[in-house]
Amino acid sequence: MSQRVLVVDDSATIRRVVSRTLRSAGYEVAVASDGRDALEHAQREVPDLVLVDFVMPHMNGFQLVQALRGVSNLADVPVVLMSAKADKIGEGFLAQTGALDAITKPFSPEALLAVTGHALSRWAKERDHDTEPPPPDARGSIPPPISETPPEPLGDSSEARLRDAADLLAERL
Repeated sequence: MSQRVLVVDDSATIRRVVSRTLRSAGYEVAVASDGRDALEHAQREVPDLVLVDFVMPHMNGFQLVQALRGVSNLADVPVVLMSAKADKIGEGFLAQTGALDAITKPFSPEALLAVTGHALSRWAKERDHDTEPPPPDARGSIPPPISETPPEPLGDSSEARLRDAADLLAERL
């Protein structure tokens, strides 16, 4: 079975070009024109990867990633941000948003396929690593898997700072 990629962009042209490129490489592709449509689609059919434009109406890329992370069966789906200013997005911001990577528009078909393949293989390695039990002699020396560790809630001020950072980035894009 081929890997499913959900492409989310308010530009019909971008959706068409990205879809065509991914399909030609053997991916199964679904499209959505904004974050709300993408969230609804992802809840019906869980994608293996979401490629999302950062600046969109109704629900931007940051809001979509946060919404995905709040749904148990979508929380681990890797997300790659697509933006004209992706080269300005740092690793810290990616970590804060929960996105795995970013790609700068316009991009070549080769760059799109490279980022898509890298994101899917990186996610698969992380997923496989998280599910493999440690060797018997190492069990006492490593922390429990992330899924067994209760998450620390973000304080109101941390969430507000994250929203402010996303708003500022959206303004600059």
